[in-house]
Amino acid sequence: MTKLALWKDDYLVGVDKIDQQHKILFEMLGDLLTLREDVGSIDERVAKLSSLVERLNNYAVYHFRTEEFLINRYLANDITIVGHEDAHKSYANSMQDFEGRFQAGDANVVNDLIDFIYNWWLGHIMRVDKALGKALNQAGVR
Repeated sequence: MTKLALWKDDYLVGVDKIDQQHKILFEMLGDLLTLREDVGSIDERVAKLSSLVERLNNYAVYHFRTEEFLINRYLANDITIVGHEDAHKSYANSMQDFEGRFQAGDANVVNDLIDFIYNWWLGHIMRVDKALGKALNQAGVR
């Protein structure tokens, strides 16, 4: 799968910094989805998954901080973005739940995790971040 193969301009939110970060996240998602096609041993696949998820989680923290900074700086009193930070916390909690399943040896965790990550990010961008982008644009942020 080529880099940005999953990216579509429909995912743009209209804030350059956020859009660039989303593109990087989609590169990571593409790498994650290729694990479904990986023919390596289970140990190799688990090692690759662990590395990718760690990279993705670290970048997610950076990305969430960026969005939360922009919210606090430009939209502190805007009720249209209430719950945005809660969505970030929910993602982090879900990732911890997957870590627990992974440590417990859950046989379905790999595919469930890949599905969750892809669907969460796509849904979050299309619903929550699109609204954030619109509010930031109205506040003069591009």
